[in-house]
This record gives sequence, structure tokens and C-alpha cells, in this order.
Amino acid sequence: MHKLTPLRVAVADHEPFMRRLLSESLLVRGIEVAGTVDSAEAAIELCGRSNPDALLFDLVADNMDGVVLMRGLREAGLSTPVILLGGNLRAGHYKIVDALIEGAVDFIERPLAFDTVRVFVDELITRIRVASDLTKARKRALELAEQQELHGLMSVLASTTKPRDPSRDGPGAVVIVGSLGGCWSLSHLIPALPPRLGLGTVVVQQLPEGFTSALADRLDHYSVLGVKEALGGEQLNPGTVYFARGGSHLRIAEDAKLLVSVAEPIDGLRPRADVTVSNAARIFGDRLSLVVVSGMGKDGLDGAREVKERGGWIIVEEESTAIASGTPRAIIEAKLADEVVPLGGLAQAVADAAGVWGTSMPLPSDYASTLSSPESPS
Repeated sequence: MHKLTPLRVAVADHEPFMRRLLSESLLVRGIEVAGTVDSAEAAIELCGRSNPDALLFDLVADNMDGVVLMRGLREAGLSTPVILLGGNLRAGHYKIVDALIEGAVDFIERPLAFDTVRVFVDELITRIRVASDLTKARKRALELAEQQELHGLMSVLASTTKPRDPSRDGPGAVVIVGSLGGCWSLSHLIPALPPRLGLGTVVVQQLPEGFTSALADRLDHYSVLGVKEALGGEQLNPGTVYFARGGSHLRIAEDAKLLVSVAEPIDGLRPRADVTVSNAARIFGDRLSLVVVSGMGKDGLDGAREVKERGGWIIVEEESTAIASGTPRAIIEAKLADEVVPLGGLAQAVADAAGVWGTSMPLPSDYASTLSSPESPS
């Protein structure tokens, strides 16, 4: 149910024509426009003054810097959800990814022709409603977390199952799944991971083709682990995080080599997290840790069921720290989560589950032969 009072949206665009077009298009559809501005600094001031349900922010002009915007909003204590408006998205991968890493909620391409404006605005309103709902849900989750902490009820362990001990049972593989808001979560999780983790790590983050490469490049710069987009044929290894390529499914072969496929999308998604997770569960059995961060929808839920059937471990980001809690909540409500951990504690939980290579756990000389396991459930 959406609130009866109109949604209030702020518009920041460098072009007077687009500011007018967006304002008029939203107004005729019952969306109140809190104001229009033409720079990141002015957008921060407008959000502080009008407290809109969402900010539409154009990234085309040089003075429309998404990183400046997101950091400025945080410094001002504002949690306004930001939807990025791009020109040619294919030419703006890094600008968009940088803003998503800083906490922007979503992005959409501005209309390229006048006859596409109606479709664009309809899609934009859908995304504005989602962004507004995310803000309310996160506020409720934060209030609940504060109450739990106040009364000493906070617990990161959601399962009575005893976790594996990598030092005794051997290292494990890691699959991380995210979608809406996942770039923010991954930008905190991956740089905090140790330089050699378990048997290796793969990530399925829902982004279009080209954006996963930009995200991997950015995270590689800030991480001690190597971070790359999987092209196919790479050997899973403890020193590298591999991202499923936007527009391709990712699977893992018996010898732990990565397989990239452009088979048909599944329910409109390619990559599909369930494909990677279910495949990894069959390969690694009880040596797999599934990590679910911010996201919408239930992609990953079927895979999580298979992880549990085969004895794997599932770690979920706590709702209070996730920009979007739909996917984490789906895992929790299905009673599949073994640990529910706030974003700041995820890296330690992952390292504990997968094992860290070092002096206490030397890399075996026959490492490659230790990667695959029987397909029967553990």
C-alpha cells in the first residue's frame, strides 16, 4: 500500500529543458516536485530543506558529480534515496558505478527521443515508489535493531547448526549475491576481506553488461584481494574475487574453472544468481558459504535451498544495514540463514566460514585437486 499523500521528488539536472520536462511529466502523474536545481551542491541544499522522498540526479554534465552528491548528503545527515539519470549509459559506466558504490539506489537512462518520454516517466515513477518504500523499510529495520540492542536481544547467529571449522575441516568456497543496493554493500565487504580467502570467491551482482567490469575495477583498486570480471576459463583461486559478467550466466566446472554462458535470461535475469549458487552447491557441498547482501526480489532463494540441502553455510546481511532488504528477508523468512550479520561484521563472518590462507593454513601443493567435491549432498 502506498501512502495517500503525494510522493515528493526533487530534480537535479543540468539542462533547463529536462528540468521542465521532468517536473511537468511528474506533476501530471500526481507526483509533487519539491524543487529543481542544476548542481550537486544545490541538490544537497534542496534535499536538506525539502526532505523529498527521492532525488532524481542527472550525471551528464561535469558539475553533476554523483560521488560529491552522495558524500555531501551523508555529511549533511541526509538519507534521501537517489535515482541516477544517465545520458548514454554505455558511456557512463564508471560515473554510475562510483555513485552506486557511494549509496545511490538506482539508475535509468534519460529518454533519447521525445516519443519515448511517456515510457521513461512510467518506469521512473515505478522506481521512485520503490526508492521511497526502501527508505521506510530501512527506517523500520533501524528502529527494530536499536530496540533489540537496547534490550540485549541482538544476535548474529540465526541457526542452531554448528559452523564448519576451516582449520579442521579445510577451506571453503564463497559465493556472494546482491542486486539493488548491492554495490554499497560490496564496497564495504570486499575491501575488508583478507588477501587469500578460502578456495576462492565469486560474486553475482545484478548490473547490465559493462557495469560489472567497472565495478570490479573500482573494487580491485581498494582491495587486497584481486577483483576481476570473469571472462571464462579462469581457475578459482583464494587470491581473486570473480564477478559474474553482466549479460552472462556464471557456472563453475568440476575442476573449479569458471564457465561463462550467454544462454537465455531466466525470469529476465542474466546473470541469474540461482544458476551460480545451485551449481556451486553441487560442486562444493558443505564447503560452500553463500553470502546474501542488499537486493530486491528472490533470485538466490532457490539456490540457497540447495546450499542448505548439501550442508553449506548461509550468511545474510542484516536488514538495518542493507539499502534493499527484500532478498535478505526472503532467505531469513525461509529459515535458511545461519548467520544474520550487519554490514560491518560481514567480512569477519565470511573469513571465519571460508578460512584464511596464511601461516596457520598453508596452501597445499596439490591445491587444484582439492577444489572439487562429489556432487552428492553432504
